[in-house]
Amino acid sequence: QNFALSASYQVSKKLKLDSRITYYRRDSDNLPTIGYGQSSPTYSLLWSSNHIDIDWMRNPWLAGQENVQQDNRLNRNFDNPYFIVNEHLNTLDRDRIYGNASATYSFDQYLSLTVRGGMDYSSEFRTSRKPMSSTQFANGYYREQTINNTELNGDFLLKYDRQFGDIGVTGNFGGNTMQREYKQVSLLTKKLLV
Repeated sequence: QNFALSASYQVSKKLKLDSRITYYRRDSDNLPTIGYGQSSPTYSLLWSSNHIDIDWMRNPWLAGQENVQQDNRLNRNFDNPYFIVNEHLNTLDRDRIYGNASATYSFDQYLSLTVRGGMDYSSEFRTSRKPMSSTQFANGYYREQTINNTELNGDFLLKYDRQFGDIGVTGNFGGNTMQREYKQVSLLTKKLLV
């Protein structure tokens, strides 16, 4: 989901205000893992014999051992692709808010000052789950990550712009300050009881 707002206001003949803000929300209950690795369903299919009917793997659990032992009898070196798709779960919840506000003051027709502040903040909660009997993690696996990222910017620009006949003179003087903060907390276990 996205929500954006932009506003501009001419306070007086000399002062103008501008602002923009955007909010972004993403909820993903199972992001697929792609590429060359054990957590990708296409990886296990790549190394399976091409004469094997994929429907033979449709039920990822051995009969009578559901949620305990996967059925990967057709290729014991890799997880069943249905087991990967339905049981190797990767979630992501992300909130992000970013925007800026600025004020421009015109002293006269030649000289102006712009002051601006901006922010970009995001917060993520990720989980990764692999059940027992996974080829890589026979006893299961669970990971949680909380990630917060903040960037604050502030700057100013003093601008002089004037024409003297055919000659134009432009001068700029400004500065910027930026502050960044990144925090990550991860919890991980490679052995599950349930």
